[in-house]
Amino acid sequence: MRLFAFIAVFVALAVSANAQAPAPVGGLIDNLVGEVGGIVDNLVGELNGSSAR
Repeated sequence: MRLFAFIAVFVALAVSANAQAPAPVGGLIDNLVGEVGGIVDNLVGELNGSSAR
């Protein structure tokens, strides 16, 4: 299930980066930083969830 979550996050990252292509580089970088933050939050949630079991 975690692998599926990773795949979904990276697909979302690719789609959002592609959608931001015509935007200024600063906006694209901000978007990527936000996506990476989401990935880290997802990892922390997965780790906390698995340790609570």
